Amino acid sequence: MKKRSKRKFTEEEKRKAINEYVSGKRSAEEIATELGVIPQYIYNWRVRFDELAKGEHIASFEAQGIDSKTAKLLAEKDEELRAYKEKVAELSVHVDLLKKLHPTLQRSTSANGYAEIVKALKPSKKPVK
Repeated sequence: MKKRSKRKFTEEEKRKAINEYVSGKRSAEEIATELGVIPQYIYNWRVRFDELAKGEHIASFEAQGIDSKTAKLLAEKDEELRAYKEKVAELSVHVDLLKKLHPTLQRSTSANGYAEIVKALKPSKKPVK
């Protein structure tokens, strides 16, 4: 039997595959099938590139003269902030959808939309005749 040679992927090919996966254009399975590898490769590449990006982020702080302990803390806080912003954006979409779907919420224009949504969705306590 002839031994199959391993295909080496360039960093560019790996980045392209990861970008397609992260953007949601295609699944890891679809990309892996096209490249002739198992989906686990795609997941591993993503983890590796995420770690490299985190290291580069820390290095950029250190290049500004910040000590490594503080740089790591700042990188963690930046990641936490990014995650919170992503969650706020997602919840904003949910609130907008609720306002469109629920007629009593269409009039809502105040900054405290969440409280109004909760209030509007609670069943009324009017006695049944």
